Amino acid sequence: MSLINSKQANAANAMQEAKAWLTEHGLPYRHLPPHQLKIGSINFWPGTGTITIDGEPGKRPAKGLAGLEEILFAGNAQAARTQSGSATAALSRLRLLG
Repeated sequence: MSLINSKQANAANAMQEAKAWLTEHGLPYRHLPPHQLKIGSINFWPGTGTITIDGEPGKRPAKGLAGLEEILFAGNAQAARTQSGSATAALSRLRLLG
């Protein structure tokens, strides 16, 4: 397998994992083909792990699903420990960011 095919496969797997994670947590998102997910004002590229937020300069230092989770659940650590609480906390956070 060539390096390009391997990178494409990794990016596709990262996209599927991110979509599954967002769906599992009840978080609405839009897939902006080919590589971006939009969650409220958050822009996430699963293949690279890059995160930006509309209206903010530059990229966030946090990367990947762990970084996305950190941003979505910031300030709501207690609520983020339960599935229903995490969805509620994240949706509240999305409203603040949006």
